[in-house]
Amino acid sequence: MVLSGLLSRACWTSLNYLLLIGCLLPPGTQGQEFLMRVEPKDPVLPAGVSFSVNCSVDCPHPERISLETNLLKETVGRGLGWAAFHLSNVTGDTTVLCSGFCNGSQIAGSSRVTVYRFPERVELAPLPRWQSVGRHLNLSCLVSGGVPRSHLEVVLLHGEEELGRQTVANEEPVEVMVTVLASRDDHGANFSCRTELDLRSQGLGLFQNHSAPRKLRTFGEGRDCRRWVMSCARVMVPWSRDS
Repeated sequence: MVLSGLLSRACWTSLNYLLLIGCLLPPGTQGQEFLMRVEPKDPVLPAGVSFSVNCSVDCPHPERISLETNLLKETVGRGLGWAAFHLSNVTGDTTVLCSGFCNGSQIAGSSRVTVYRFPERVELAPLPRWQSVGRHLNLSCLVSGGVPRSHLEVVLLHGEEELGRQTVANEEPVEVMVTVLASRDDHGANFSCRTELDLRSQGLGLFQNHSAPRKLRTFGEGRDCRRWVMSCARVMVPWSRDS
């Protein structure tokens, strides 16, 4: 019964927080004479960090500036027209909401927090023990973890040559596949895959994680290669819809 009560209060707390955001945010904020500033604005942070938020407003008589969030928070400073808070252990995307009163009217502002996390696993699936020349070779890269997925891509490689790339779907784990035509030149060649978390548009960088390479062993002369393609050059096949 105690556990049930705690869960109920937790659910109501989350629900009340969402309702509060819906009530205080636009379109109402568009008509505010004084705007509530939230800094930093829409930060992109690594998972698990702590950071500070400053709420401030320029108005003659500011009152009751507060911060609404589902994160652990601590007030670290307060003055005329501003308040600062320390938020701990950011593990997922969230929104923080600053609110207060100015000349008796309620004002609010928000900041969207985006969390990024590197993949926990990037692994090229085992290759065949022996691969026949002139036959199609399926390459599969397994990826677990990594967010935001909209900025995460998988690249399959033959040595340093890029064979193809694909944005990572939201499934967990994800398998990304590409098919190539094996040639005699591929004997002893290394195949691998890597992930690219591209946060350059967010003012950060391009973060890469590499799988261990796997060496291919081929057999056969490939005399009937022309029955497959016009030449024995490697041929890309479109990404599988099941990947």
